[in-house]
Amino acid sequence: MEESNSATCFCPSCETEIEYPIDWQATVIECPACSESVLLPEEESASTEDFTFGSLAEEVRSLDLEPLPRSSSFFYKMALLFGALMMLLLILVYVSVIAGTGYGVWLFADHFRFLFKLTGGVCGMIIKMAFYFGVILAGAVVIIFMIKPFFLRRGDHQQPLSLNAASEPLLYHYISEICGCVGAPEPSRIDLTCEANAAASFRRGFFSFLGSDLVLTIGLPLAAGLSAKELAGVLAHEFGHFNQGVAMRLSCIIRSINRWFTEIVYYRDAWDDWLGDSFEESENLFTTILFGIALAALGFTRLILKLFMFTGHAVSCALLRQMEYNADVSEIQLAGSECFEATGFKLSLMDIVTGNAYRDMHARWLSRNELPDSIPEIIDHYAASVPEDLQSEIKDALFLEPGGWFETHPSFAQRVKQARRRDEPGMIDLNWPARDLFENFPVVSKQASRIHYREDLGVPLAQVKFYSPDQG
Repeated sequence: MEESNSATCFCPSCETEIEYPIDWQATVIECPACSESVLLPEEESASTEDFTFGSLAEEVRSLDLEPLPRSSSFFYKMALLFGALMMLLLILVYVSVIAGTGYGVWLFADHFRFLFKLTGGVCGMIIKMAFYFGVILAGAVVIIFMIKPFFLRRGDHQQPLSLNAASEPLLYHYISEICGCVGAPEPSRIDLTCEANAAASFRRGFFSFLGSDLVLTIGLPLAAGLSAKELAGVLAHEFGHFNQGVAMRLSCIIRSINRWFTEIVYYRDAWDDWLGDSFEESENLFTTILFGIALAALGFTRLILKLFMFTGHAVSCALLRQMEYNADVSEIQLAGSECFEATGFKLSLMDIVTGNAYRDMHARWLSRNELPDSIPEIIDHYAASVPEDLQSEIKDALFLEPGGWFETHPSFAQRVKQARRRDEPGMIDLNWPARDLFENFPVVSKQASRIHYREDLGVPLAQVKFYSPDQG
């Protein structure tokens, strides 16, 4: 029989079957159905029943983790319920402010029609008309820009690199074990990014609210710089948010509304830009006054939105910090108190060096059109290059950071204090590099970096001269 020159896989996003030439293995293509990026698996990839990855695979396969005890108390759930109701009430108050403003504008327009009487001469009429229509214009701008956030739509954002279970069986098996231990549902999709962070969330937002359809996002810098044990702790923390059905959904409401108010305060869309540009480019006094009134009304709208944002923060921040403490417990129990502290410092160090790495990358791109072929590798390279004495200074500074009332996360010192108090030994001891959980980490890292360059940063890849971090 003639050997087939094609293979098939399934898109992790829409589950469409994709047929592709065997030569395309380990490359990224767009799904013909949903246009999202798909990493094609290699034909020889093993299943979770037949690992061929060496000692780490043997240890992962032999894991038999006991389920962690649930830590959410009845009073905590009641606090979450109260917080969620308060955030929903905040939305109702916001809608009431819009309705009240609209009613006030209508009353003004109706009761001040006497200004149309022909008295006071031409100059007087101009002043009265400017006042009448100016107030109506200002009110209309306030109403429009307060309604607009309900239809806030981000620009198209490229789907991150999504993994296929057949291409990364060891990683999928490892994550499955962590989910079983934490008591969280397994993710239906795993995305890879170039951020030094990890997150678990509902795959389709509120459309997945009543189910357990999760997406796990893994920042590849974590895999580049952490051990398998440390990465397990980070993932246990993220899944720790989802190991309580009621608490999970209540926290989702609180986080979503809190994030929505923050976005509408700081996000600027085409309408905002048009209004500002029109004011600057106006060529006569009349249009300058009109756009000036509109901008003043927009500024007033921003003040109202900030008031709601800070109110939402005041209501939710204490609860959000407690959610982080609860999720930390899962990480501490799984990885151990010492590992939790070490991982927290590594993540903080990655945050610091990431900014430095991007500044250097930007300068090198402008001067020589050069960029690293692997962002996760370059971030790990920068983190490893920090001298020990400077690391000690950074750690001391982290321990001195106070926790703020309006912070959504506890400080490093507060989290470490909880870990030391619990003094957990941990349940796993896999000190292998986390990158070894991937079948071919360098390939995945480079593919994710190219997607990030092209889709998130708008870099024309055809003009890039790529270099490896060890050449930098």
